[in-house]
Amino acid sequence: ICYSFCTLLEREEKKPPQKKIMSRPLVIVDVVSDILCPFCWIGKRAMEQAIGMRSGKIDVEIRWHPFFLRRGVPREGIDKLQAYTQKFGRDRAEYFLLSPESPVKVHGKRYGLEFNYKPGCVVGDSMPGHRLLMYTLEAHGSAIQNKLMEGIFRRFFKECENIGAPQTLISAALEAGLTEAEAKAVIDSDKYLKEVTACDVQNNARGISGVPNFEIYISTAPGNKAHTSGAQDPEYFASLLDRVAKQ
Repeated sequence: ICYSFCTLLEREEKKPPQKKIMSRPLVIVDVVSDILCPFCWIGKRAMEQAIGMRSGKIDVEIRWHPFFLRRGVPREGIDKLQAYTQKFGRDRAEYFLLSPESPVKVHGKRYGLEFNYKPGCVVGDSMPGHRLLMYTLEAHGSAIQNKLMEGIFRRFFKECENIGAPQTLISAALEAGLTEAEAKAVIDSDKYLKEVTACDVQNNARGISGVPNFEIYISTAPGNKAHTSGAQDPEYFASLLDRVAKQ
């Protein structure tokens, strides 16, 4: 089942009108992102700060959906500096990864995030992680999925682990509350491969060319959305939550 914008929203839009029984509105935040995207981790923390600013006023559910910044990465990964050099050139790659003035390091510091690089760091294949994230949303819900995403981000950007390696994903899954058996059942198979691929194709067809991409809407009115992209400030995210919650 594709939980990006395919099946899930179709189900919500087909539901008959219901009487509102919640004391606070439930706002859904659908985030299209890639595990390899540093600004997706920063955007995650900024959105979480915004949610904290509206604690007790708005209930928010964050759901993560797949995007691929780099396809066809081998399981063993590609040297991170080499990968960045191929994309940005050597000077920009070294500035991005090594300089304390790198925009990722500067913005990340605001949220207590560390972006580290050391020899041996690799860019891994994000497909296994996306498949595990989709399974987690379906089997355990958005809160556990959000914990898993945090653990994967931290392992890649701070701890320089290969996020395409099964043991890295299993470690993050255990930390989030999954069992080793269920994580391995997804990672060691092709479960959710078709679903993740289909959602990625649909997100690209919808014009999403960069991440993070946020769609924010109230659960009872999924057709009325606020859209934004990039790692925005918490105050801006909070204003979008307010606007949507008033619908």
